[in-house]
Parts: sequence; structure tokens; C-alpha cells
Amino acid sequence: MGKKERFFYEITSLNPEVTGSCHLVTVHYPDARITNFAVDFGSYQEELYNELNAEKLPFECDKIQFVLITHNHADHMGRLPYLIKGGYKGKIFCTQETAQLMPFALKDSYKIEHENAQRDSRKPLYDETDLEETISRITPCKFGEVEYLDRNIKATFYMNGHLYGASMILLQISFPGEEDINLLFTGDYKPENQLFEVTDMPSWVYKLPMVVVTESTYGYMDTTEVIYHMEDDIEKAIKEGKTILISVFAQGRAQEVLYLLKSMQYFRRLSTKIPIWLDGRLAQEYTRLYRSSEMLLKFNKADFIPENFGYVNQENREAVLQSKEQQIILCTSGMLDHGPAKIYLESFVERRDVLIYIPGYTSPKTLGYRLQNPVNGFVTINGKKLVMRAQVETTKECSSHAKADEIIEFLKRFKHLILVLINHGQKEVKEKFAERVQKEVINAKRVEILGEHTFRISPYGYIKQMGSKIIFLKSNKKEEEDKKKTKIHKKEKNDKHNKKLPKFTKRVCYSYN
Repeated sequence: MGKKERFFYEITSLNPEVTGSCHLVTVHYPDARITNFAVDFGSYQEELYNELNAEKLPFECDKIQFVLITHNHADHMGRLPYLIKGGYKGKIFCTQETAQLMPFALKDSYKIEHENAQRDSRKPLYDETDLEETISRITPCKFGEVEYLDRNIKATFYMNGHLYGASMILLQISFPGEEDINLLFTGDYKPENQLFEVTDMPSWVYKLPMVVVTESTYGYMDTTEVIYHMEDDIEKAIKEGKTILISVFAQGRAQEVLYLLKSMQYFRRLSTKIPIWLDGRLAQEYTRLYRSSEMLLKFNKADFIPENFGYVNQENREAVLQSKEQQIILCTSGMLDHGPAKIYLESFVERRDVLIYIPGYTSPKTLGYRLQNPVNGFVTINGKKLVMRAQVETTKECSSHAKADEIIEFLKRFKHLILVLINHGQKEVKEKFAERVQKEVINAKRVEILGEHTFRISPYGYIKQMGSKIIFLKSNKKEEEDKKKTKIHKKEKNDKHNKKLPKFTKRVCYSYN
């Protein structure tokens, strides 16, 4: 065995494109020990991949030693209770800020999962016991402080502008007599955030021999292509006497749009006489938490609430719906498929005096997408076929993901970039972005796309790629022998009663040692 293969790790990704983020890593040590861990464990939120949420996990959950979470979005942490149900016994590491937020998000995901199970006439993927057990395992970490995960692996969480509490995670894996392995997960990355200042990683991090796993959601466009027109659109609609319904994600976008509206009031582009409402229980919980956040208070950004603002609940929602006065309503969900959004849309889509504003991406088959692409002037909401009369506008300026040029500039800062793994993007976007990184980031020794293969990597860089992304972690020797005996016994029994069994193609999956 060569020096490169004495100490190495294997990494694969379970998310085919954007949602359902999950990276599985197995570290192999020269003394034959192995460590298995996961970075993120999200739910699949695009209809194309929804069925993957209910699939049996392709590995043994009790063989995972620890889990790290980059940030509090369901597509990065929503399936944690399913992992717990499968037998995971370890801790769940994340930043202190994310640890504050995750219980709210997990409870909301639990509610949605049970509603979906009832609708689909199936059993929920996990129960309340699994949910509570998940919450009890959350382990908060401070930004910039080293967290020792075991005797060989340490993690450091660094700030990320994607979201309040979001992080990039640096993993440093060591073994006596060997060069260290340095692995950085960007998570969903953005270099800045309007609600807080993003502290850069120390300069020494950029000097390490590094493998970077980076997202590529907007890998097809640059910041120069973003057209900023949301404030103009809102101002124009207000002058036309329209009520505005803005779709928001509960965390991040809701608070950032409120900040935008407050800024418009400050510069007198928006009258303080117009009521501004926020509907969505989870969005309201997060907004209250943001307002008391030490991080936001430190940067004088905790006061992001506009004047004439209020929360909508079951008691006053009907009055807001029926009001004839001009108003601005922020509601969840971001793609308009969940939360109170459908309640408003059922009443608003047939009104010409309404602007429906969607400040972000909507995946095909979501209600937000259908509103932008009505069929013959009609849209179906809650089973009702409605005439599409309301104005619909959208913008990409509110995205919390970095554009291609921002990620490339970030990668260029590393002095010894031995490998870049492109992840978290649509297939064609990942391919296009990988080509661009290879061309423009001249200090990157190698660029690969993560998601279809398992990669073996040493402290010195890429070794090889292998088979399927599906992973089976081997059980202990006794368990393997018992399974083998059972398999032989079943075969002998079947051979007696089935002389001519049909041949089936067996799916070949890469198996860890």
C-alpha cells in the first residue's frame, strides 16, 4: 500500500441536485480504524425527489459517529429525526445560533411530515419521540472555537452570510506521522448579509492544503446579471393602490424583506400609514428571536421592524383578508405551497388590485411556479380553478446564495487548493460551474462534481472515484458471518422448491471496508 493510501477518507453525497443535502464521510486510518460521519441531513423538497424522503437509508445509522449541520434550513437538517429513528446515537453539532433555531424548524417539519403522511395515506417517517430525541442531541458550538469530535478529528465553525447562524465547517483530521487532512464544507454560501457582519476566516486557513466542498445553486450567473428592482416594483404598486402579498421563507427572507421595507420607509419611498403584516407561526417565532439576538444587537441590526407592523394570527387573519385598505402582507411559504399562503391566494388571485411578489426561486410544480405560468389564464388552488387576475412579479435579488463569480473569488483565496468538489446545484449547473472553476481558479489542482460518485482522497489530494453514491457501512465480523449463514440457508431452501428462478439484475453499490 502506497503512502497516499495509508491515511485517507471517502466522501459521497446523497442529494442528486439541490435539496436533501447530505454528505457522508468515512475516514480510514493507518491502524485500520475507521470513523463515519455526516455533514447535513436534509429533507428533499422538490417534487421530483420527494419520494427519496421515504426511502430506506442506504447505510446503517448506528455506524455514524457524529453529525454536523451547516445551517437551519429543512433541506439541510429536516430528516434528522429519521436518522434518529434509524438508530443514530451520536451528537448533532451546529453553531449556537443554529441550535437556538433548530427546535422550531424540526417541530414545523414534524407537523408538515404528519400532514403529508395523512394526505398520502401512509405512516409518518418518524414520531414525536424521535423528534424530541433529535432535539436533545443538538450540541451548540461557538463560531471560531475548535470542537474536538474525537481524538483525531476537530471542527471549527466559521461565519457564513447565507443565514443567521449559518456556517462553513472546517474539519482537520490528524494521525501521528501523517500529514493532516483539511476539508472545508461551505454549506449554502454567501459572503455577506444585510443583518449582520460576516467575520472572515483567519488567514492561516487559506494557507492549508485544502479540499473544498462548495455549493453551486447559482453557478450559472454572476452578480453583474442581477437586476435590483424590488423596491421600484413595490413603490410602483403602492402608487397604483395595490395590496402586496410577498412570499417569504420563515427564516432569513422574512426578516430581510422587513428590513427592506423599513429602509423604504426611512427614505420615504413607502408611507408609514400602510399596514405591514407578517403571517406564519414559524416566521414570527424566528423574527422574535432575531430581535433579541446578541449578534444582531452587536451590529445594531436587531431593530429591523418597519413602522405600522403587526403579526397575523387566527384571531385577526379574517379581518386582514377582508380589509379594503391598502396593505403589505408577508406570508410563508417561500414557494407558496405551505403555511398560510394558500389562504391568501385563494382570495387574492382574482383581484386586479393585488400584486403577488415572489422574491426568489420556485421549483417546477410548486404553486409559486404555477402562478408565474398559469394555464390558459387559470390557476388551481385548494382544488378550486380560479381566474388569474392579480399581477405576479419575481426577482433574484433576494437570493441568499452566492453567485458564480463570488464563489470563484472565494476559492481563489486558497493558496494550496488540492481539490474542489462541486455540489448542491442542478446537474447542468454543476457541470457548467465545474468547467468554469477549472478554467478560472488556476490554484485549484483538480475539480470534480460530487453527487454521482464516491471519491477517495488523501492529505495529498485525489486518489480515485468509485461506483455508486449509495453506501453500505459494514457491520462487525460476527454480524457479517450471521448474515452469510442466513443467506446460504435461504438459498438452499429456495433451490429445493424453485428449480427455475428468474434472474434479476442486482444493483451494485460501493461498500465501505
